[in-house]
Amino acid sequence: MWKLFLLAAGLWGLQGLLGFYQMKHFNSHFKALRQQGRVVVGRSKGRFVAGVVVLFCLDGQGRVSKAERMAGVSSFARLRAFTLFDGCDLLNLPDNPVRASGPDKQTWRAVLNAVENYRSFMEANNHASGEVKPVASEQVTA
Repeated sequence: MWKLFLLAAGLWGLQGLLGFYQMKHFNSHFKALRQQGRVVVGRSKGRFVAGVVVLFCLDGQGRVSKAERMAGVSSFARLRAFTLFDGCDLLNLPDNPVRASGPDKQTWRAVLNAVENYRSFMEANNHASGEVKPVASEQVTA
């Protein structure tokens, strides 16, 4: 009985150690992308399928300059280059025709989560600065 308990405790400790190294890897990639520009993170959890995390590095116009994707069910998943959306405007991704031949369902959910996170950030940022942008139909032409 004690051997089984020690084995379970050892496996739990190993899983924690591997999770620590996975987070260390993620944080180093996030920090490197952050030095290149604004970074947006999207995630999609899966109970019976692999979870996905995407990182989008944006240029000044909100276009994806670099992206990375991590997918998997274990602590061995690592961030890898994800070039499908390079050069795309992040706020217009749902309308982008890339979806038809693009990523799997879980990755697409993570991408949509990143778009939602970016929109929320932009709305909060505009609200905090007191900036009010008119809707296209409200713009006055001279």
